Amino acid sequence: MVARAGVGQVALITGEEKIKPPGARFYVCTVEAMPQELEADFVAVDEIQLAADAERGHVFTNRLFHARGLNETLLLGAATMRDAIRELLPGANLVSRPRLSHLSYAGEKKITRLPRRSAIVAFSVNDVYAIAELVRRQRGGAAVVLGALSPRTRNAQVELYQNGDVDFLVATDAIGMGLNLDLDHVAFAGIRKFDGHNHRNLTPAEIGQIAGRAGRHMNDGTFGVTGQVPPFEAELIERLENHNFDQVGVLQWRSRKLDFTSIDALKESLREMPDHRRLTRSRMVDDVIALENVTRDEAVLDAARGPAAVGLLWEMCQIPDYRRVSPANHAELAATLYRFVMSEEGKIPEDWFANQVAQSDRTDGDLDTLSNRLAQIRTWTFVSHRAQWLHDPEHWQDRTRAIEDTLSDALHERLTQRFVDRRTSVLMRRLRDKEEMMAEISSDGQILVENHYVGRLDGFRFTPDGASDGIDGKAARHAATQVLATELATRAAALAAAPDAAITLSPGGRIIWQASEIGKLERGETALKPRFQIFSDEHLAPADLERIETRLQGWLAAHLEERLKPLVALSEAPDLSGLSRGLAFRLTENLGVLRRDTASAEIKALDQTRAANCANTASASAPSISTSPPCSNRRRRSCCCCCGRCTTAKPTASTQTTSRRARNRASPRSPPTRPCPSPIGAPPASMWPHPRRAHRHAGAAVRSDPHACHLAADEERGERSHRRGGSRGRRRLPDGSRRARARRSPQQAGRRLRQPGARAIWRHRRRGLPGRAGAHVHGRLFGR
Repeated sequence: MVARAGVGQVALITGEEKIKPPGARFYVCTVEAMPQELEADFVAVDEIQLAADAERGHVFTNRLFHARGLNETLLLGAATMRDAIRELLPGANLVSRPRLSHLSYAGEKKITRLPRRSAIVAFSVNDVYAIAELVRRQRGGAAVVLGALSPRTRNAQVELYQNGDVDFLVATDAIGMGLNLDLDHVAFAGIRKFDGHNHRNLTPAEIGQIAGRAGRHMNDGTFGVTGQVPPFEAELIERLENHNFDQVGVLQWRSRKLDFTSIDALKESLREMPDHRRLTRSRMVDDVIALENVTRDEAVLDAARGPAAVGLLWEMCQIPDYRRVSPANHAELAATLYRFVMSEEGKIPEDWFANQVAQSDRTDGDLDTLSNRLAQIRTWTFVSHRAQWLHDPEHWQDRTRAIEDTLSDALHERLTQRFVDRRTSVLMRRLRDKEEMMAEISSDGQILVENHYVGRLDGFRFTPDGASDGIDGKAARHAATQVLATELATRAAALAAAPDAAITLSPGGRIIWQASEIGKLERGETALKPRFQIFSDEHLAPADLERIETRLQGWLAAHLEERLKPLVALSEAPDLSGLSRGLAFRLTENLGVLRRDTASAEIKALDQTRAANCANTASASAPSISTSPPCSNRRRRSCCCCCGRCTTAKPTASTQTTSRRARNRASPRSPPTRPCPSPIGAPPASMWPHPRRAHRHAGAAVRSDPHACHLAADEERGERSHRRGGSRGRRRLPDGSRRARARRSPQQAGRRLRQPGARAIWRHRRRGLPGRAGAHVHGRLFGR
């Protein structure tokens, strides 16, 4: 209106601000601040359906009856007021204007999946802030609109949304009145509100008022709920889509003719009942509650004598309670101001008022602190526009207005810092406004779009920026698509031409190329046929992905041929069958490692030629097997053909050889000529004291137990001793001879088992180890 008519032709009157150019032809006012004495050719009152509101309804009802233009009066509002206006104002001309766009129900959607240009509606400050924080982390940011915000802050937040810096608006039901926004979707994050007295569900008309913000002029809109709200019922959806709401039943009413002769008379006039069935007396709202509380002060009662004093007290009680601390606190403020004005000075003291204003003249603190200061300075702004209460009202009007503007800007800035990621909002706006964008990738994989870091390219995988949780992953990927497509194609071609030596395998099975992980090995059909997985995302073209798979298949085949060639040959040997083929399969599945104690029976069952071939083949496939540590058994007289660690020094010529065993020890024999199939190799001839002490090796490929060979030797010697009726069951006398073991009683046997090492011997015998095997184990375990 100012743009069309000119600055000097338009006046603005609200409870907090009055701009009245001399000779203004147009007045824009809030309903409460609308001048009653002003004569105008045309008067329009918007949102007339608020006459049914419990808080402000009596003001709109008053304007419905008494605000008139000289030539025309226009009452704008919802069609739910049709019957009430027809009955209260007979002869009124009712005109309906249908909605040009269609409003439809879109169902339930998560907050993080709402479409662009959406408004999310909640009904508490904490819920609004929590939702705005979630939207900032997931979608870049949101504007915030609350009823408690100053008009300047609210307009700045709306402008933030309207100019495209953010695509989401989080608000209370304040967006349902006085805001025309470019909204495509309205999502309800709650349908219960506190109306000042109790918590209640929104009426269908209230839901329709808010949902109707979606869509504008010829643009269709949608509405729905978030995950925290149950889906709307079919009947409610039908009423919202067709704008079919119940007619307003009664309007809130308060007597216009208040009696100021005394406080009791004023209270009685406020209790007056209407004389029409369409009207109901307004309940006790802020000003009536303030009057009830302030008149409990005896000093106020003594001062409020006469119509002027009572009228002034009623005017004090109508100061808006912006602070919302408590009704008693607000009444105390009204009583304090009333006592100042009713004093001999007749004005609010300058020093006191300056001190109150100075307490709000600070911009530090968080959102709640700034909001409280802003509510306080709005109170003093309202007071400053009552010229009869201050010595210099113009000065304080300018002073309080400047502080309110400063706090409003500071609150807007805090809201923006907390709930808007500036980098993301700028990026998203440029994505919408520009067809081509500047995008580049650095040598270390950092991707910059319009000089904003959006992520890193590692191998063939793009990772969005994780340092800032305000970056939306999809938006970053969309912004980086141009540079990613070219870079990924270039890397795929470089990998396809890379030699095998440029591709390595980490101990954890990760495939490394150019210091980046491009894939990993996975379990395949067999141990010698693993599969691999390529680390990539949707930005890699299918043709490039196929080139990478072909190259890695060739590299993997060459790598297996180089490192596991003997095992591959063993797995593909055509002349293996039966037990040998089973052993070969187990060796290949375990990559050349096999415990002897789990395969000794099968190895014995093989003939010597097949065992030797199997062992030689296996030993060639496992060249890195280490020998066992030296055996601590000093009484052993046999040796191990596979490790050569258990032989003792041969006796010298001066050793007494009184027995056959000692003579055999003193006369060394030549070692056997049969080659040892052990993967470690045959021991030297000096390690063989006697051929009978050498056990017949079965041809095992790998020894995981360092003493398994000794047990096999003992087992074979025990079998030979048993065949020739040897010393099993006998014990040696001091002269070297043997005699039969005497039969012992169970008590003696028990004492024997309780001797050190006896239980270990008994366990080994229970396991079926024949001969003196238990004695050797006993000697190893206990150093005998």
